[in-house]
Order: sequence, then C-alpha cells, then structure tokens
Amino acid sequence: MPPRKTLYFLPFIALLLLGGMMGSRLLAAKDDTENAAVVTALKPAPSLTGVMYPENSAAFTEANFKGQYTVVNFFASWCAPCLVEFPLLKKLQATNAQVVGIAFQDPPARLKTLFTKNENPFQHIVLDEKGTIGINWGINGLPATFLINPEGQIVWQYLGELEEKQLKEISKILQQ
Repeated sequence: MPPRKTLYFLPFIALLLLGGMMGSRLLAAKDDTENAAVVTALKPAPSLTGVMYPENSAAFTEANFKGQYTVVNFFASWCAPCLVEFPLLKKLQATNAQVVGIAFQDPPARLKTLFTKNENPFQHIVLDEKGTIGINWGINGLPATFLINPEGQIVWQYLGELEEKQLKEISKILQQ
C-alpha cells in the first residue's frame, strides 16, 4: 500500500483505540460502593418545605419525619434511571418507611404526564422546580436517595439508580 493511503487510516485507527480505552474504563468503573454511604456522623435532614404535588395535597414538613423512617428520593421525569427505580421505590412502601419524592427541576405538567404513564411510587411529592431543595441536600446528580431516621437525621444515602442491593441495605437499617 502506498504511504499516502496509509495516512487516511491513521485517524480511524486512533479513534478505535481511543474508543476501546474509554469503553473499558466505563465498564470497569461500575462499582456501586462509592455511591452508597451509611452516614456515621448523623446530621439533621435539610428542609423539605415546598409546594406539594398535586397542589391540593397536605403540606409536608419536617414534622413528617418524626417518629418514622422516611425515604427521600430526588427524581425527574426527564431522568431515565429515575424511572427505572420506580418499582423498587414502590416496594419500599410495604416497609415501615414513608417514601417521599422530590421532583427536581420538573414542572407539575410534566409530572402529570409522567404519572399518567407510570405508577406513582411516592406517598408525598414535593416540587423543587428551581433546584434549591436539591442544592440544600447536596445532590449533584439524579437519582439520589436518602434514608431519614425517626429523629429526622440522615442515616443512609445513595447517588445513582437504586438496585436490589441498595433495597436490601435500606431494609437492613429499617429492621434494626
């Protein structure tokens, strides 16, 4: 092959090598332990004060945390992993914990469409259209899930899509 034609294949070969390296990094990085955390220094759960969905729902305040475990899940209609974990969140309703959804940067109209197509896994939904609740809770991506103890303290948190493994972790804490 003449040297000039060989030069045309070099970018293609470099792109294949780069893609292979990036793909192998992504596959090797699937370690859920860095996303989960049993919180050792208990801290009070930040405020969840906000507009409820649907609007005629009873207000949710910090008083709702007291006396029972609460699972707080930040989600959005535009977040595919959030929708995938809905069945697991629905399973949590069968436990002694209430399940509260925080609709992160999602208007009520989108939620109405979402819950027309999907079963609502939440007992309460707080709207966070501007993202301020999420900022106060320190989330930097969706979905994000927190477990609040009956005293109103965060005892467990997870950033990413819940799977059966995380459901078992939550259930273990609830049984203590």
